[in-house]
Amino acid sequence: KEQLDLLLSTLPKDQWDSPPEDSALYALKCYAEVYGKGKATKMGWWDYWYMKQTLPTQGEIFDLVAIEEDYQKQREEMRTGSKAAYFPVFIDFIDSGIQTKWRGPEPFAGDQ
Repeated sequence: KEQLDLLLSTLPKDQWDSPPEDSALYALKCYAEVYGKGKATKMGWWDYWYMKQTLPTQGEIFDLVAIEEDYQKQREEMRTGSKAAYFPVFIDFIDSGIQTKWRGPEPFAGDQ
């Protein structure tokens, strides 16, 4: 139930009946149409394995609000020309608190 709610949250409500083909909800709907109630009762091993490989897990489904916030943060960084510097540590990154200014006045321009 939680995974279905997360899949439904990735698309607007008007696209639930006919989701785009590149969405995970489309793949789930395809399996529901073939193996739904009153239809095929047994799933072959290959179909089951392929379904488990292609359907995203709960950790892979992102919250749309978090994606939008990250997009707005990236746009602000591009607009201001300031980017946070991170230190690589094993598998993760640690924020150093340093803001690098990668865009600013051109020191060699003759029109300034």
